[in-house]
Amino acid sequence: MQTNYAEMMSQMATTALHQWQQLTRPLGQGLASKATINPQKWADLQLECFRKQAELWQALADALPENKPLPDVVAPKGDPRFSDTDWASNPLFSFLRQSYLLNTQMIEQQLASMEFEDATSAQQIQFYARQYMNACSPANFAWSNPEVVRDTLARQGENLRSGMANLLEDLAQSPAASLRVSQVDGTEFCVGKNVASTEGAVVYRNKVMELIQYTPRSREHFARPLLIVPPFINKYYILDLNERKSLVRWLLDQGFSVFMISWVNPDAEHKQLGFADYLTDGVVQAARVVQTISGADKINAAGYCVGGTLLACAEAWLSAREDSPLASVTLLTTLLDFSEPGDLGHYMTRPLLDALSSDIQQRGYFDGRVMATSFNFLRENNLYWPNFINNYLLGKKPPAFDLLYWNSDSTHMSAAVFEQYVKAMYLDNRLTQPNGLIVRDTPVNLGQITCPSYVVGAQSDHIVLWQAAYRSAQLLSSQSHFILAGSGHIAGIVNPPAQQKYGFHCLPGGGHGPNNNLAASPEQWLEQAEQHAGSWWPHWAKWLATHAGTQVPARAPGHVHYPPLAAAPGEYVLRRV
Repeated sequence: MQTNYAEMMSQMATTALHQWQQLTRPLGQGLASKATINPQKWADLQLECFRKQAELWQALADALPENKPLPDVVAPKGDPRFSDTDWASNPLFSFLRQSYLLNTQMIEQQLASMEFEDATSAQQIQFYARQYMNACSPANFAWSNPEVVRDTLARQGENLRSGMANLLEDLAQSPAASLRVSQVDGTEFCVGKNVASTEGAVVYRNKVMELIQYTPRSREHFARPLLIVPPFINKYYILDLNERKSLVRWLLDQGFSVFMISWVNPDAEHKQLGFADYLTDGVVQAARVVQTISGADKINAAGYCVGGTLLACAEAWLSAREDSPLASVTLLTTLLDFSEPGDLGHYMTRPLLDALSSDIQQRGYFDGRVMATSFNFLRENNLYWPNFINNYLLGKKPPAFDLLYWNSDSTHMSAAVFEQYVKAMYLDNRLTQPNGLIVRDTPVNLGQITCPSYVVGAQSDHIVLWQAAYRSAQLLSSQSHFILAGSGHIAGIVNPPAQQKYGFHCLPGGGHGPNNNLAASPEQWLEQAEQHAGSWWPHWAKWLATHAGTQVPARAPGHVHYPPLAAAPGEYVLRRV
C-alpha cells in the first residue's frame, strides 16, 4: 500500500512537472533570448556546491555510526518547512534538508549572476525557478518528511490510506489534467447561513449580475447610498464573511444604505460576455437602479480589486457622456496602471496568455479552479504545499475556515473578458493611455473622473503592490485621498475595527481636507504620512459621510419598480464550480 502510494505520488509529481514545462515553454523560449549567462561564474558556483556537498557526505558518514546530529553546512533561516526537530537532530533527514538547501542556493546564485535585458524577465524566470525548487523540497515526499514517516509507522499506514481517499476526492473535483488541492473543509459552511448572511433582498437581476439591497440596521440612514462593486473573478461575500468580519454589516451599523453587486458565475453560454457588458449592464445599470430605489440625487460607489478597475472605467465612461450619478468613488487595492502588476505579472506574458487562449476560447471560459490554483502558487509555501502534505501525506482533512472557504468558491472568467480585460490591461496597459480603451463607441479616459476619490493600498499586498495602487490614485484628476492599510490584499481590506489590527498611514490632518496633495512618488508620500493604530474603516466612514447627504428614515429593500425578487444572497452566488 505504502509502495503503491509512493509510486502514484511520484507519477503525479512527474506529470505535474511535465505540465509545468509545457505551460512555461513559450515563456522560457522568450526569456532565453533575453538572458546572458557567464559560463565561468556558473561553473564556479557548481564547483562550490559540489565541494559543500562533499563536506555534507563526509559529515553524514561520520555521524551515522553514532547517530549524531550533522553540523549545519547550510542552515534554514526560519523556514517553516523544516521546523520539525528531526530535520536537525536526525542525521539522515538533516542530510536531505541540507543537500536540498545547497542545491537551491546554487540555483539562486546562478540566476542572480545572469544578466537580463529587463527586470521583468529576471523576475519571471526567478519566479518559475522558485516554483520548481519549492516543489522539489524533501518535505513534500512521504519517504523524506520525518513527520510523515513517524505518522506512517505509528498509524500503520492509515495516513496514506486516508491521503489516497483525499487525493481521489480532489481529483474528482479538479479540472482536466490537473490537481486542485483542497484548502478547507467546506461542510461547515453554507452561503446565506454562516457566510454571506447579512439580511437583504435581490432587487434587480440581468444576465451579468444580481443587485442586493441590504436591510437597514438603524432607524435612519444617509440619503445617498453606497454601491459596492466586488471583483468578478471572486464571489462578493469576502466583504460579508461573518458577523464579526463583514464590512457590509459594519457599514449598515454606521448608518449607511448599502447595495452589493453579485456577479454571474459564467460558463460556456456566457462565452461572449465581455468587459463592456460588465461595465454597462453591470456597474452602470446597478448605479441607475440604486439611484431610482433610493431617490437620491447622487450615490457613492466602492470597488475592490478588479471591481475597482471596472468601477473607475465605468465612472470615466459616464463622465465622458456627462451622465454620471456618482458623488464619490472608493478604490480598494485597485490597479489602473498595470506597468507594475505585482506577482500576477509572472503569468502575464504574451506567449503564456496566447498559449492559454485557444483552450479558453474552445471551452468558453477560463476555469476558476485553474485561476484559483494559479493565485495559490503566488504563495506556494503557504497556500499549496502545506495543504498537499496535510491532505495526502498525513491523511488529514483541511481546517474549517471561512476565508479559505471563500477562496475555494471559484468563479470562472468568460472567454471574452479574458481577451478584453486581461490582455488589454496587463499586456497593453490601456488605461494609462488617454482614450486607450473604447467601450461601446465611448472612450474611457481616467483623467475625466472629477468626483472625489478615496484610494486604499495595502502595504504587504503581493497582487496589487501598494505603490501601484498609489499610481492609480495619481491617474485620477479628481481630489484623491490615498490611504495605506497594513497587511495584504485581503486582510488589509477585511480589517474590522474591533480587532485593532494592522494600522494604516494617511497624510497629516486625517486626509479629510479639500485635497490630499499627492506627492510625486509613493515613497515621498510615505515619508510625509502619519501612522495610526487600528482599522482604516472608521477613517473611510468619516470621509464617506461627507458625501452621503443627510440622514433620512430607513426603508426596507425594494421599490415599486424594483420589488424584491429573492432573499439575499440571491441565486448567482450559489453556483459552485
